Amino acid sequence: MNELKRAVEEIKMPDEVRKRIIRRCREERKTGSAVKKLRSKGLAALVAVVCLCLAAVVGAAGSGGFFRNILRWDGAVTGTEYEQASDEIELTAEVSGGELTVTAIMLKSDDVPYSELESLGVGSFRITGEDGRTVFEGGPTEMCAVDGGRAEIKIPLPDMAAGNYTLYVDAFTGGAKADQPLTIRGEWICTFDANP
Repeated sequence: MNELKRAVEEIKMPDEVRKRIIRRCREERKTGSAVKKLRSKGLAALVAVVCLCLAAVVGAAGSGGFFRNILRWDGAVTGTEYEQASDEIELTAEVSGGELTVTAIMLKSDDVPYSELESLGVGSFRITGEDGRTVFEGGPTEMCAVDGGRAEIKIPLPDMAAGNYTLYVDAFTGGAKADQPLTIRGEWICTFDANP
């Protein structure tokens, strides 16, 4: 058990997860039942490998976005998408003159892919009312210029009653000269008021 405890202490993971694993090891030591089952070094090594795999999953869950290649049937790379970017773009929305102005602020504007983008548009979205029902959905929108790590994207709205609404964005589309559009995937939620 001491070898397992030392292995867990060397793994880089959130303190809460580490404390939970160590606490569980101590509980098992007190009862003695798990200690008897893990006497062989082979089983102890297996448990250590499982702990390392769990630590890798915990570490990956906290990481930022990443590029994913899109492969054609014959294995050729035909495009790239940027995944898990939810924490890298911040949204605000405001209704004015029959359209919704969505301001996308790139929180990592100096990092790739954001530093390379010249334009940005909403790839797909939906708007729900106070009751949670979808009142409007669409995409893609027109591409708007990126200036200083932010873009103001216009979405024409149908006639909507006054009230509070929620915008859900599943993807953005980024563009740069001589490059194919880049799909940026994540989950963004933003509330706004409509006052016709």
